[in-house]
Amino acid sequence: MNRAFVHLRVRMLVFVLLAFVPALLLTLLTFKEQRREGTDEAKDAALRLARAAAISYERLTVQTQSMLARLAQLPALRQTAGAACDCRRCL
Repeated sequence: MNRAFVHLRVRMLVFVLLAFVPALLLTLLTFKEQRREGTDEAKDAALRLARAAAISYERLTVQTQSMLARLAQLPALRQTAGAACDCRRCL
């Protein structure tokens, strides 16, 4: 009788474990998918940020070139006589 009880306990334990294995596998697969989606979202966000920074840098470069071109047209900066320019007067 005791041996039959132990055998029954082992069968019940196996039955319970078999019931939990699919739930555990589903949980692990869901975690893996969510992690992959999170990684993809982070990559997309980093790419958008890099593109925004590049656009901002390009805009700043164009504005700087424009300002330097306008400064180069000022007569006080175009003097070639060697006289020092009073930059406060130019701005």
